Amino acid sequence: MSTSTQLANQIRELYFGKSWTAIDYQSQLADVSLDEAMTSYEGLNSIATLLYHTTYYVDAQLMVLRGEELKASDKESFIVPEIDSENDWENLKELCWQKVRVYIDYIESMSEETLHGYFYGEKYGSWFRNIMGLAEHSYYHLGQISIIKKLLRKQD
Repeated sequence: MSTSTQLANQIRELYFGKSWTAIDYQSQLADVSLDEAMTSYEGLNSIATLLYHTTYYVDAQLMVLRGEELKASDKESFIVPEIDSENDWENLKELCWQKVRVYIDYIESMSEETLHGYFYGEKYGSWFRNIMGLAEHSYYHLGQISIIKKLLRKQD
């Protein structure tokens, strides 16, 4: 199996299931209500903020994959668009799934040469490093989402 296929599978499992951690974004968020998604438990980021934040970086890498300029700011990655209804919350999740599916397709088609080439210049390291970094970062926040969800439900 090629490296690009392995990386694509890891991202696919992280977001859509069967990862070795036994949790994934889609199943963790399937039963999260708007109220739960928007609640900041004792000053922690909300579940909606964490989903938006991780999707922001998927989108940043997608822009570069499409040949666009890298435009990413950690500060901006936490500025969630207005979510006023269950429909808005469902749309945010669906937008994430769509972007991740496109991202997976790009990764799967990458050659070994591309994977080990620079991601938007030498200072950012290789594509491989950036894809792995995105996976690690997203797993970290998935763990936070899981804990926040449990804490919010423990209050009830």
